[in-house]
Amino acid sequence: MRKLLQLNTSLFHGDGQSSQLGEAFIKHWLRDNPGAEVTRRDLAAEAVPHLNLARFQHPRRPAHPGAA
Repeated sequence: MRKLLQLNTSLFHGDGQSSQLGEAFIKHWLRDNPGAEVTRRDLAAEAVPHLNLARFQHPRRPAHPGAA
């Protein structure tokens, strides 16, 4: 099965030009790929927590070079 992930980041949500272009693409893509699955994520509406170095840093290593 074919899958497509659509990431929307427009502050205008569905009214933004990029969102409208994305929806038009998906409409045609689904027509050409019957049974395909589309997963939509609206990053403007549901922000993703920031990933930073501290989140992935090994607990025994300093967060920054030269730090104690």
